[in-house]
Amino acid sequence: MEVSLKNLSKYFGKVKAVNSFNLEINDGEFVALLGPSGCGKTTTLLMIAGIYKPTTGGIYFDYIVHQMNYIVEVPLTVTRQFYQT
Repeated sequence: MEVSLKNLSKYFGKVKAVNSFNLEINDGEFVALLGPSGCGKTTTLLMIAGIYKPTTGGIYFDYIVHQMNYIVEVPLTVTRQFYQT
């Protein structure tokens, strides 16, 4: 599967977390994002995973545009059962 990021940007208010990032990952390639703390590595991965919606730009999987229209949050439910012996 080929992955392309084209002019990908993510803003949190006025803060630019990722600014106009372009990347081509060909089928079979392994990629590592390296950089100093706060440069947008994790934010970029979260956009690829679909957890964050990009402010601008596009994410393409095998040349198909991936658009995220909404995020569904499912609360975790913890069930505790106690058994008497």
